[in-house]
Amino acid sequence: TTLSIADPDATAPELQITLDPTTFETIITATDNQNVTLTKTPTTFSQTQYLATDDAGNTTTLLVTMQNKKNVDTVIFNSISYAQDAPLNLKSSFIVTRIPVKNGINLMQNWINKGEQIQLVYTAKTQQTKITIIDQKKRKTTKTFPGKKILTIDTHQGKLIPSY
Repeated sequence: TTLSIADPDATAPELQITLDPTTFETIITATDNQNVTLTKTPTTFSQTQYLATDDAGNTTTLLVTMQNKKNVDTVIFNSISYAQDAPLNLKSSFIVTRIPVKNGINLMQNWINKGEQIQLVYTAKTQQTKITIIDQKKRKTTKTFPGKKILTIDTHQGKLIPSY
C-alpha cells in the first residue's frame, strides 16, 4: 500500500489587469493553480478592493481607483497585499483611451510606474501598434508591430509586471 500526502497550497492567487479584446474595456481577473474566487468591493467613493481567494484560503488583495470617462479608463494602483503580507503602497497607473474612427477604433494604452512608461498606440487605418518604452533615465525606445497589441498588467508575488 502506498500512502501519498498532498502538499498544501501555499501560493496566493495572482491578478491580471487587461482589456476585453472585443469592447476594449478594462477588466480584472484572478488565476491560481486551484479554484479562485474574485470579490470586488467598493471601499470609498472611487476606490475598489479586488480580493482573490483560492480554495486553501490564500489571498491577494489589490486596492485601485478606477475612473471611467467616455472613452478613457484610468486605473490607479493604490496598494497590493500578497499572501497575507502587509499592504505595499504603489504609485502606478494604467490608462486606456479609445478613439472611434472610420476604420474602427484607435487605441492608446499607457503604463506608468515609478518614472517608467510603456505606451502602446494602435492605429486602425494601418493596423499597426507602435510601442514606446521610456525608462527611469528617460531613455526612449520605439518599435512598430503589425496588428493590435494589448497591454496586460499581471501581479507576481506582490509586484506588478507589464507585458504585451
